[in-house]
Amino acid sequence: MDYNSTDQRTINPFGYPRTPTGQYFQTLWNRQLITVDYATTWKQTYTKNFVGTTSFGAQLFDSRLNSTELRGDNFAGPGIPTLVSASLRQITDVNQQRVINAGLFAQQMIGWRDKLFITAGARVDGNSAFGQSFGLQTYPKVSGSWVLSEESFWPTKLIETFKLRGAIGESGKAPGAFDATRTWNPIAAEGGLSAFTPGQLGNPNLGPERTRETEVGFDAGLLNGRFGLVFTYFNARTNDAIINVAYPPSNGFSANQPENVGSIKNTGFEVQATSNLDLTSWAKLEARVQFTKMQGEAVDLGGRILTIDALSRSYVQEGLPLPAYVGRKVQNPDAFETPVIVDGEFLGQTFADKIINPSLTLSLFNNLSFEVVGEFQRGGHLLNANGFQNAGLGIWQPCFAAQRALRAAAAGDASGLATINAKDRMRCSINAAERDYSYWVESADFFKVRNISVAYDVPKRFTPGARSMTVSFAGRNLFRSTNYTGTDPEVADQATSTFSRRDYYNFLPYRTFLFSVRTNF
Repeated sequence: MDYNSTDQRTINPFGYPRTPTGQYFQTLWNRQLITVDYATTWKQTYTKNFVGTTSFGAQLFDSRLNSTELRGDNFAGPGIPTLVSASLRQITDVNQQRVINAGLFAQQMIGWRDKLFITAGARVDGNSAFGQSFGLQTYPKVSGSWVLSEESFWPTKLIETFKLRGAIGESGKAPGAFDATRTWNPIAAEGGLSAFTPGQLGNPNLGPERTRETEVGFDAGLLNGRFGLVFTYFNARTNDAIINVAYPPSNGFSANQPENVGSIKNTGFEVQATSNLDLTSWAKLEARVQFTKMQGEAVDLGGRILTIDALSRSYVQEGLPLPAYVGRKVQNPDAFETPVIVDGEFLGQTFADKIINPSLTLSLFNNLSFEVVGEFQRGGHLLNANGFQNAGLGIWQPCFAAQRALRAAAAGDASGLATINAKDRMRCSINAAERDYSYWVESADFFKVRNISVAYDVPKRFTPGARSMTVSFAGRNLFRSTNYTGTDPEVADQATSTFSRRDYYNFLPYRTFLFSVRTNF
């Protein structure tokens, strides 16, 4: 059972410039995830050369989410504000969700001479969030591997171990708890009378999205195990993809509706290289680097352009990465001249298509280790809505020079514009009609130190009665390097959407420190 709880408060005290009498917002949020797994394996020996392994089991996931949003307005005076010290108090939202997913799985592996293996299996799932016309869903798989280095013809002096592998299988993703349901939101009408407004349109035919993926690759070991190489190519196609689609307000429902729409594909490859060095008899160094290249694309949407969030310029469109920012684009961004604007242009893909993960592990005296893990991401973009909003208020520092020149030009002196390029003239425009979120879609490339840790295996003489004890200390998100000008290149205020990202007054990822003691008896 995993239990997470958050008490989040936003407080504008008495005398705050925008709300002089103060405001108080509080969100109480908790999530419980109960997981039950059962698995068993039966091994068989058919002949001298053939063996088999039968596996079957079941899984149950019970996810419960509860949240309450509270608000208070108008404090009587200065002091430490609390919710009850506000003269106007209200519960603005209560959310209680429960989703249950249960499944069975079974697979059979056949092995020949401990070097050729074929596995076939299937999984059957049911989910409480499926629409009325969907029952149990079946996801099959087939995989195989061949240890070529066990064959007599293999040049083991060059490459000691080599395994070729491949697999094809299907998986599914269930919709959210109420995605298939038409909902109505209760409100207080005039005079405190109860009423309701349209919530979500609903779709009784909403079902899971299905992904069929093919993988091929190899694992290799060289130089007496000092160097390892793993390569995987994947090609996945998702049908009935679940995407939050914006419908015309004339339908009466303003919330986006999840729909099973069209097909999308993802292709790419992963390469991981590992090197182990014995520095001394008591010191070892392991270096690893993993490179992932992937490309996602909307293949078939029936000619539709799906609006994920028009305000955030987020769309799904055939032939473009999934999802994509589309909007107004400055065609001459670096020129010191009047901007040339074209609408409906591709501004960038939302998520990175290249990820590099380097890491180092130093082991000393067989019981002390230090590890550093980093990550590069390239190719992604993020809408810097913080910059857009604050530039419009005239308080975004990178726009100060451009806005001084623009104000002078509006007064008749355009000489200052000679040093302001076309891109900054639009991003920092003092004309409200010219301002647009499109100009604030930025590259979200970055490098981060994800984790630095030290672990110590306590000698058994200091842990009587215990088989082992490990003491560790770790720091996460300790360093970042990026040209992105907003809060952080990974933040997003669209918490429930996997397709839309916008940096809009978010908390950046926390720096966290973790101390742990793990003991086995």
